[in-house]
Amino acid sequence: MPAALASRTCEVRDLGAMRWGAAYALQAELVAQRQRGEISDQLLLVEHPHVVTMGRNGHASNVLASPEVLAATGIEYYETNRGG
Repeated sequence: MPAALASRTCEVRDLGAMRWGAAYALQAELVAQRQRGEISDQLLLVEHPHVVTMGRNGHASNVLASPEVLAATGIEYYETNRGG
């Protein structure tokens, strides 16, 4: 292993249960902090309540339940700029 990699650290954060939107916002902030060199690498451990995420390549037609049905059953729906 190259010496530069051997000396890197990674902080593990156990976030417990967290809504997807809050976790995504935290992840975006941590990415910005990491890019500025303010924090070391991060590993987030998190569990979300039921959620449907629609990535860049997804289509609403891929979800068989309407937004109203999802909301009525407590399932959150997010469109995201991530892959998928």
